[in-house]
Amino acid sequence: MSTPERSRETSGSSQPERRIGSSIGVEKLTARGIFKEGVPDWLVLSLLLFFVLLTFVGPLVRAFSHVEVNYNEGWNAYNAQAALHHNLYPYKYGWTTVNYPFLSFYLIGNLSRVFGDAVMIGRMLSLISLIVICVCVGGIVKKLTGHWGAGVFAATLSLWLFIAMANSYVGMNDPQMMAQACILAAFLLYLHSEASNGMILAVAFLFALGGNIKHNLIAAPLAVFIDLLIVSRAKAARFGLFGIALLAASFYINQWLGGPFFVAQMLTPRVYSISKMFFSTSIVLPLAVSLIIAAAWSIRHLRERKYRAIAIYFFISLSLGIALYGGGGTVANMFFDCFLAISIIMGVLLDFLWRSDYPLLRKGGPWRWAAPLVLFPMPCIDIPPVHLHPLIAESKEFKSEVAFLAAQPGPAICESLLRCYDAGKPYIFDPFNSASLMRLGKLDGQLLVERIARKEFGAIQTSQPVIEMSRPNTNFTDDVMDAVERYYKIAVQDGNCVIYVPR
Repeated sequence: MSTPERSRETSGSSQPERRIGSSIGVEKLTARGIFKEGVPDWLVLSLLLFFVLLTFVGPLVRAFSHVEVNYNEGWNAYNAQAALHHNLYPYKYGWTTVNYPFLSFYLIGNLSRVFGDAVMIGRMLSLISLIVICVCVGGIVKKLTGHWGAGVFAATLSLWLFIAMANSYVGMNDPQMMAQACILAAFLLYLHSEASNGMILAVAFLFALGGNIKHNLIAAPLAVFIDLLIVSRAKAARFGLFGIALLAASFYINQWLGGPFFVAQMLTPRVYSISKMFFSTSIVLPLAVSLIIAAAWSIRHLRERKYRAIAIYFFISLSLGIALYGGGGTVANMFFDCFLAISIIMGVLLDFLWRSDYPLLRKGGPWRWAAPLVLFPMPCIDIPPVHLHPLIAESKEFKSEVAFLAAQPGPAICESLLRCYDAGKPYIFDPFNSASLMRLGKLDGQLLVERIARKEFGAIQTSQPVIEMSRPNTNFTDDVMDAVERYYKIAVQDGNCVIYVPR
């Protein structure tokens, strides 16, 4: 027997705002330059948004610069090229591995036929997706509170968390932002509409769309399923059936467009380190106060229909972020769902504080302006600087390194795949995944060592001299590094790029 339908009403629309005095409007500045009735809400929110947009300038300029933002950019560009030939998953284990679904690669590959430069297309889609994510966060908070002020605050906070905690993902050629945008749009639709069959199907479709871009973003779908299970087992069953049908269709389409070993490559094993999992504190500690506040809020509202899905989303996203952080190659992107959950909760909490009976926080109250600043985790976070002037020099170096690689005969191995991609070299070796598979015994590393010994590669590029690289290394096994040092010599070394040629 199912429980009654969930109410989607907002508290903000049913309760009149409390007012102080006979006038609520913002008064003119006095001779001393202060507001008689406090700082208006729009001014505080505008200043916060202006500050965050200033920090956004660096990553934005970097996105339009000819530099490598992150290791994944070249990997994604090569995969977009392979998607055009339906050759993403041709074998179970190989020297190039694609452990993401096909959709982003297929989309960017086809767009590059029209507009060229797959890397720039990927970066633009990533930036647009980030804006969509922030708008969805604001829309969710507006739905829950009935007020756009809290929504603007939440959207601003979500942008800030991405810039401050995952700077390299802002304006980067990587599919996760696109996937997150689909997932959050589905969550917004779920919270915004009655749980009809059509809505459940639409939500499941958007979740599936995001899952066909990146497959491990399961926090929001799990939160919706659990929330539906509490509301109505029948509706949860429909959501599950729709999800299973869409999952089966996704498997078929990915194999049809990508190759026969789609499932095998999605399940490609990674080295997992429990000790690395504990280093998730590098993400958790700067947000400790926000996490404590969000956890307390979630516990308090876990039984309320209106907020339950958000509370569940927070706890699942935090738990998964910590657990998945131990996987090889994982960084702050494991916590993207957690960033979004925090932003939503802080927006709802700000609306609660601004509508409270506490005189100092009422409209016109002397400390009302402080509420968003207290909820904004600014002092605890150190923004990774993006220096605009050195980008010019870095871009020149990058072009010079690419030109040198292009001039070397034959194939090349690049730790920075984007350098090999721009140099027109064929995609024959994926350092990160290949090193992981060699350590797990899925690939025979001796075959690569023998090819290096025979000097089959016209150039080998690394981030630093192999003799100085840490061991064990994420992208190269010890045997491979020893072979490079023995059979190759340094021809180019500048910044974070070293290029070896045969001795």
